[in-house]
Amino acid sequence: MKRSKKLFAVLLALTLVFGLSVSAFAAPPQNDGLTTDEWIAGPIPVFDVTVASWQVQEVELRAVPTETGFDTPSGFLDEEDAEDVVWSFVGYSGSATIGTVAAVAAENYNAPIGSYASQVFVTIPHGHAEEEIEVKAELGSDYVHFVIDVRDNTFGRYLEGNALPPDPNNPVCSTYLVEEPDVADEITVTLIVTAGDEIWEGDGAFRVETPQVLSGSTNGLYTVTDLLYAVDGTNDLIFNDGNFTPTTNFLTSVEHDDIVWEYGQLAFDGWVFRVNDLFPVQLTSDGLGYEGTSILQTYLEDGDVIYFFYDFPSDFSPTSGNLAANYVRGAFDSFDSGTNTLTVNLQEHLTRIHPTSYIFNVYNYTPLVGVSASLYESDGTTLVGTDTSGAGGVLTFSGVTPGEYILKTTPVLYSGSVSFVHDVYFERTGAYSKITVL
Repeated sequence: MKRSKKLFAVLLALTLVFGLSVSAFAAPPQNDGLTTDEWIAGPIPVFDVTVASWQVQEVELRAVPTETGFDTPSGFLDEEDAEDVVWSFVGYSGSATIGTVAAVAAENYNAPIGSYASQVFVTIPHGHAEEEIEVKAELGSDYVHFVIDVRDNTFGRYLEGNALPPDPNNPVCSTYLVEEPDVADEITVTLIVTAGDEIWEGDGAFRVETPQVLSGSTNGLYTVTDLLYAVDGTNDLIFNDGNFTPTTNFLTSVEHDDIVWEYGQLAFDGWVFRVNDLFPVQLTSDGLGYEGTSILQTYLEDGDVIYFFYDFPSDFSPTSGNLAANYVRGAFDSFDSGTNTLTVNLQEHLTRIHPTSYIFNVYNYTPLVGVSASLYESDGTTLVGTDTSGAGGVLTFSGVTPGEYILKTTPVLYSGSVSFVHDVYFERTGAYSKITVL
């Protein structure tokens, strides 16, 4: 068995939560005769990878031999040769682990058809400290180093606060656990997309509400991504600069009336969504906590209301964090059929993001006092009545009969939160809530 070929580093792919991926090439620190997957002449650069320390991550590493006399990538012609590569940490004694060595198809441009690469997965556990982890692949006297740079990022964080864990029996719980629903041939849901508040001056403010039938799923399941993909290009809405696909994980921009609302214009601003007035979450892969779901991970059921709003942090605090999202809902309290009186509790849900750790702190719905709200029939336009929330956030409406209703609130004002985007005055927007009276 010949083992004179030199090893080099192949593409290192890191899959992040919400389906994002980061790719980089890992190269040895100044080892002659070794090269990266994209053959680079001259000094060999050392590339590293960012891994989120809040989530278990598996980093894929591959090594293959170089072409004899060229320092360009090749492949092992025998699976056993690929499996004989020894993988180890260099100067590291932390909690990361190296998995079983496997022989997989070599994917570089110079690999012979049917040749193999040596592959391992390095697991970075939740809570790992920020540091560089060096991994070495060696075969005889030949070797190659990889550097995994464990650093925080802002793609998502653990959720904290008294809203967790999700509790469907707790009426003031602001989160819910996304689970796979029953399959269906089709479902009808309602999408609401809003930016700014129409009652404030500003040509860019808008609110679009549209029912949407989703059908034709191959597995009978539908997600928020499916909904946005179906609506994209209609109702004067263009998502993600016209590049929205059935596998898109994030809503990064919305164009309406020739104005584009995109993330990053102000601090942590961007598009936020709720389903039936609740924050969708899922278990982290290590089972130690919960994290927010992406649009592709959030399943929908018939009758769901999906509310997207453009939001940005307005309170800047080094301790409590920035107010990343505020949401208001009306929750059914009671109905007196003798007097046809409906009582609703107006509640506020806050999500704060810490400015350095990026951990989301989720706060349960709490009473919101002194805010005006209007009750409409199910068409959203026929007014039933208006009231201002009193002690405990209580709203009272008379002349109500059993049926479906919609509650809309005026913007909630917060001190120090005045901002303008596209000449639109911004405050925390009021929520759209469905109220069912039986």
